[in-house]
Amino acid sequence: MIPERLPSVEAEDRRRAAPYPAVRESPVQPPAGGDAFLGDATTQERAAARAKLPISVVMVVYHGGKTIERALRSVADLVDEIIVSHNGPCSDDSVDIARRYTDKVYVQKEHIGAPEPYRVFAYTKTSHDWMLQVDSDEYLSQEIRDHLGELISDPAVHGYEFLWPTSYKG
Repeated sequence: MIPERLPSVEAEDRRRAAPYPAVRESPVQPPAGGDAFLGDATTQERAAARAKLPISVVMVVYHGGKTIERALRSVADLVDEIIVSHNGPCSDDSVDIARRYTDKVYVQKEHIGAPEPYRVFAYTKTSHDWMLQVDSDEYLSQEIRDHLGELISDPAVHGYEFLWPTSYKG
């Protein structure tokens, strides 16, 4: 399901001057469970037939070796660029896994615990106007993968927020 086209929030000249561009929420939701993007040959055939999107994926990770491959596989065949910033020295295999998917892997000298400063660093390394922030324990559902190109094609929209369902045990 693709969001309806919305009229421009501001006149073109005012939109350029605004400190924050127009952003709207996407109704595309990740599935409740499962690895839809890892699907069958049909999914792989669709990915092979589609050109990579002009999107830079930004990922900040700290010892995400158990989850990072799933996240990277969900975007690697879809986007043109992946930037991974490791939050401090690495003692697991997350950096090695990331290097199998991109040559833009940066290992920071200090672990500071919060990803935001290293996320800003990663944003400076992007080469596309569209950026997609993905954590190492997240992945794109097949529905998002199928519609991402359409979502970025509207010139009146400068960003989206994806609503991620969360659940806590206990």
